[in-house]
Amino acid sequence: MTLDEALAALLAQAAAPLAQEEVSTFDADGRVLAQDIVSALQVPAFDNSAMDGYALRCADVAAAGTALPVSQRIAAGSV
Repeated sequence: MTLDEALAALLAQAAAPLAQEEVSTFDADGRVLAQDIVSALQVPAFDNSAMDGYALRCADVAAAGTALPVSQRIAAGSV
């Protein structure tokens, strides 16, 4: 399959964007925004370590065991 054929096959499967509509926040669950929303305020307005953290996928660390050591500590606002 050539690049042009692959692109044509991909575009044939793509759905056209739906029309925009306005819904309540309650009804917006599972929907996609039509445009970006940017806050006028920085929240929190200060460095807050309670907001810092990390996430990992269990499948990526399945062989690591049950204890995952912390390799370094970085204070909030120091990076």
